[in-house]
Amino acid sequence: MRYGQLTIRKVPDQVNTVLRERAAAENESINQAAVDALTRGLGLSDVEAIHHDLDDLAGTIPFVVLAELRAGFASGTHGPANEKVLTLFLNRARVSTLFADEATTMIYARLFFQLRKQGTPIPVHDIWIAALAAQHDLVIFTRDAQFEALPQIPRI
Repeated sequence: MRYGQLTIRKVPDQVNTVLRERAAAENESINQAAVDALTRGLGLSDVEAIHHDLDDLAGTIPFVVLAELRAGFASGTHGPANEKVLTLFLNRARVSTLFADEATTMIYARLFFQLRKQGTPIPVHDIWIAALAAQHDLVIFTRDAQFEALPQIPRI
């Protein structure tokens, strides 16, 4: 393969920032990150181009959601690529991971009892997500209908 050389000027700040973040996350040079991005963007790679539709999103991700995502990555065919995107997203200054504490366990117990009494069980992971949302006054972004069993938990 022959190689050419380019000099790129007037790189927009957002592109510069994302390239530098990607280079750092992948432990490679900024030049290599740029070549990789150009290769994917031009459709010359076996790796599908990565689109960052959530770049402007700020928020909190419960530890359980991270575990579920990584479990899916482990059993999927694009695990390493998905993990890289997740790492870039998590490294943004406006994104934080939310962990359970003793207060969360108390809320979890109340929600578990409510669901049992209602006869509307939901997956254990989702109870943890609901407990964290209730504890920190957060809104859950979900398509999962099972959260309807917990009307006191706001969701979109």
